[in-house]
Amino acid sequence: MNKYMNMENMGRKNGTLKWVGLVELIMGALNLSNGLLSMYVLFSQGQKVLDEIQKTNNITVSMQEMTISVVVTVVLGAAMLGAGLAAMMFNGIKGKEKLPFIMGVILLVCILASNIINIVMLRSSFSLSFILWVVIHGLYLYGAYRNKQNIEAENQ
Repeated sequence: MNKYMNMENMGRKNGTLKWVGLVELIMGALNLSNGLLSMYVLFSQGQKVLDEIQKTNNITVSMQEMTISVVVTVVLGAAMLGAGLAAMMFNGIKGKEKLPFIMGVILLVCILASNIINIVMLRSSFSLSFILWVVIHGLYLYGAYRNKQNIEAENQ
């Protein structure tokens, strides 16, 4: 049995990190696939996509702005997927408590950058989904912090 499946680690697991990590894993996979599909459509259709955005949303977006938005979506999806994997694999394991915490900080930075880019560059309006993602990533960071505290308390 490998060290990640050790039964003595089972008592240390933090439920918050585990469940929010599962949400991050699933939503990260969806976000990553959505970003990659958007990138494919943007680069294969090009101007048709920009014309459709202008027609439906009454805004003019440059290819550079759309490319930045799609790249941020891919990066955020990859970060969410990585954070979910880190939470599921390293939850409650001594010596691995820092990685989920670092991933939580990266997630918050990425989602704030994504929200700023969407509002400023793509002229989208502020929506409740922005707050929802900040809350979910905040819960992940809180779970990672509690996980780190629990492991450090057991080592004293």
